[in-house]
Amino acid sequence: MIMVKMMITCVATFTLCWLPFNLLIIVGDEYKEIYEYKDIIYVWFACHWLSMSHACYNPLIYIWMNGRFRDGFKYVFRFLPCIKRTQRPDFVSPHFGTSANSSAVKPSMRRLNTHLHKNGLIHSHIEDHKTSIV
Repeated sequence: MIMVKMMITCVATFTLCWLPFNLLIIVGDEYKEIYEYKDIIYVWFACHWLSMSHACYNPLIYIWMNGRFRDGFKYVFRFLPCIKRTQRPDFVSPHFGTSANSSAVKPSMRRLNTHLHKNGLIHSHIEDHKTSIV
């Protein structure tokens, strides 16, 4: 249910950002004289800026509504002084791909690792818990 709310918020934000610009274009196609107004360039700029700014809002919505995204975001930017130090998120394993930590790895990732091991693309050294990709 939370994912549905997040998607509805993203779609509503997209609609609100792009609606003014699209209405300006539709009205301008129907009534060409609006392009003769002296300040129409400012209206066009504001509508265009709002439309293009939509790309900035999705990450903010994800941070606000998705705890897992928020944890990953904090982890990636953990070196910044304004970000509170966090523990490693559950989807980031310190020994990804080693059989010593296979219980922490999701089954789909375990299958991928098995496939890569069989084809000789990954070599694990269990004794020192390091994985190298060839």
